[in-house]
Amino acid sequence: MDPEQAHHLIIGGLSGMGSIRPVPSGLRVMYGVRETTDLAVDMFGCHFPTPVGLAAGLDKNGQAVTGFSSIGFGFMEVGTVTPLAQPGNDQPRLFRLPPDEALVNRMGFNNLGAEAMAGELARLTERRIPVAVNIGKNKATPNEEAHLDYEKCIRALYDYADLFVVNISSPNTPDLRNLQHGNELKELLAAVMNEMETQRKRAGGAVKSVLVKIAPDVNDQELEYMVSTIADSGVAGIIATNTTISRDGLSHQHAKETGGLSGKPLRDRSTEIIRQIYRQTEGKLPIIGSGGIFTSEDAYEKIKAGASLVEIYTALIYEGPEVNRRIHAGLRELLRKDEELKVKFKTMRAELKKREEYAPIEFVTGRVKKISSILEKSRRLNVPLDQVETGIEDIAGIRIMCQFVDDIRRVAEYIRGPLGQKNVLAEIQIRTLAMNFWATIEHSLSYKFRESLPDDMRARTTLNAMRNANLRGGRMMLQSSLDLLKSYPETARGIALGPLVQEVQELVDGLSGAEPQKFPYRDLHIQIKDEVLVQKIRERALELKPNIPQRRSPTRGRIYEEKMKALQQEQNLQSE
Repeated sequence: MDPEQAHHLIIGGLSGMGSIRPVPSGLRVMYGVRETTDLAVDMFGCHFPTPVGLAAGLDKNGQAVTGFSSIGFGFMEVGTVTPLAQPGNDQPRLFRLPPDEALVNRMGFNNLGAEAMAGELARLTERRIPVAVNIGKNKATPNEEAHLDYEKCIRALYDYADLFVVNISSPNTPDLRNLQHGNELKELLAAVMNEMETQRKRAGGAVKSVLVKIAPDVNDQELEYMVSTIADSGVAGIIATNTTISRDGLSHQHAKETGGLSGKPLRDRSTEIIRQIYRQTEGKLPIIGSGGIFTSEDAYEKIKAGASLVEIYTALIYEGPEVNRRIHAGLRELLRKDEELKVKFKTMRAELKKREEYAPIEFVTGRVKKISSILEKSRRLNVPLDQVETGIEDIAGIRIMCQFVDDIRRVAEYIRGPLGQKNVLAEIQIRTLAMNFWATIEHSLSYKFRESLPDDMRARTTLNAMRNANLRGGRMMLQSSLDLLKSYPETARGIALGPLVQEVQELVDGLSGAEPQKFPYRDLHIQIKDEVLVQKIRERALELKPNIPQRRSPTRGRIYEEKMKALQQEQNLQSE
């Protein structure tokens, strides 16, 4: 079948099915992707249920949004749309290159116009995913007046788009790519952002995000200028990249056709562009990666290069809607590893309880960092993105809660022992319940409220946490909290924290002379090793006489009573 005819059948089919109430639900059952918190992304003022979206060019008029949202996409671009309808370039204008897993198109922004798209989007009764409207200029509009076309598109579609994509990189509209360079880019983006602000004031609410889609066919100097100009303009992000005019390494006869090439031959170049953008902006300008994604490994490479979201197009043409599930299944592999570890520790606890033995594990939690968190941490710690799997130890993390400090040792020995041939890289934190409570308080103080809490309020909150932490938390928490106290201004410390700083410092210095440890801990987060520290914790625990309610398990209650009796006897012997 002719590729363009097949294209129209896809759009017509999804458009028709999307309008029949039971059909979208059926499509979601067959091809949908389950949303998980670890793959979901919040950015550009939108919630993306999954990180894989549909690139522009397939649904040019916004006719099949419901259908595409039902087959696993987390967002989609519609368009490119121009102010006025235009037929595009002469046919044939779309070619498949199966041996190269690529497409060549020279469509030329064929679309029904901005008003027609506005009508399609206005008729949507349900919107499950963000819709980005990709806007361009009409072929007949000279570059000197291009800003007027982009402004018209924004005015017509502002009320219906979740975000906008400025397309200045298609190779199929004469001279369009010239808008990427020099003052033309700066002036165009200034006009676009002014119009966005005008529409925001008219419609109310927060301004909607604008992204710029750039070409891969630029040298390093051109790319640096583009990125710098885009970042300075107030634009929210970049889509990297559009199709390429390069034909390197192609074997099919259609390689000689003019137009933009998409698919696997574009994969490495688009990833390199993403990497350069991320380095130049230090990760501060979000990137959507597009170009040559067929597998989860392809998507992950772009994420490691710096992309927060990714888009596919050609893979959908060649592999059908199942490709979404395959890509997401691969991205969830980290989640599977995390769940596997949690199951192992929970099984250990269940087995001990089944044998009526004391189980040192109270409960187990775990998580895998979101993509946005991984990127932010790699920038903060200066870890190259191609080394994040080994350079950031807590991409996957397990937290094990215990009742007593001695329980930490028992769990640690279990983890250190040989447990099979399979390796899973994960950070494991082992804490008592008291440690976890005050570590949570400290985390909030250190990372979440440092810039907003007044010094005196922050000091008072920390004082309360410290008084309890130095009783229950051990040296590692004391040192961490001490570092936090010392980071406060002298005035705040002089008012509320001076005596406490000295008290905590003396306690830390007196604990076996060991070198203080800071958060995050190393060696499986187990640093309670010296008997002096353990003894001090026991003494403090006895002073507090914690009132822990009887558990359902008689074994746990008995063990607790025995531990408390032993502690009391030990203290009596020492006092004698």
